[in-house]
Formats: sequence, structure tokens, C-alpha cells
Amino acid sequence: MKRFVAFLIAITVLFAFSAFAQAKPAAAKMKTCSAKVTAISESMVKADRIVKGKTEVFECTLEKPVKDIVVGDEVNLSYKEVDGKKICVEVAKIQKK
Repeated sequence: MKRFVAFLIAITVLFAFSAFAQAKPAAAKMKTCSAKVTAISESMVKADRIVKGKTEVFECTLEKPVKDIVVGDEVNLSYKEVDGKKICVEVAKIQKK
């Protein structure tokens, strides 16, 4: 009987911990890329980036408007994917040497 009660308590604790583990949403992982800006507005940025030798159009929504970035600038984009959408957190102009 004692084993059975201990088994029930162990199963209850196991289910309780699994419920807490599922309740936490996974944090969005930050990603970065370098690209050349082809279009920019207060809410989105569109840029061309080179991936494995091919040019790819990269579009993402801006978290907040950016200043001093114009079409033709080479930039580093820091973004995260939330619900399949790319959200750009930071746009930094690449300084030419």
C-alpha cells in the first residue's frame, strides 16, 4: 500500500512539473543578417541579401522607426521570428572603411 501511495504522489508531481514546463512560451531567438536596403518605411524594411551566392529579398516589420537609413545603404539587421513573421529589432548602418 505504501508503494502505491508513493507511486501516485510521484505521478502527481511529474504531471505538475510538466504543466509548468509547457506554460512558458519559448523566447524568440535573435538572428542577424547583412543586406542592402531596397525600400524602407516607418513600419517595414525590404533589403537584398546574398545567401549561398544567390540574391534573396528580405522583408521584415520594424519594431520602431529607424533614422538615417536610406535606400542603397548596407546594413546589419537584427531580427526575431514571431508567429512566422520577421520583426526587426535593430538596423545598423555598416561603416565603410
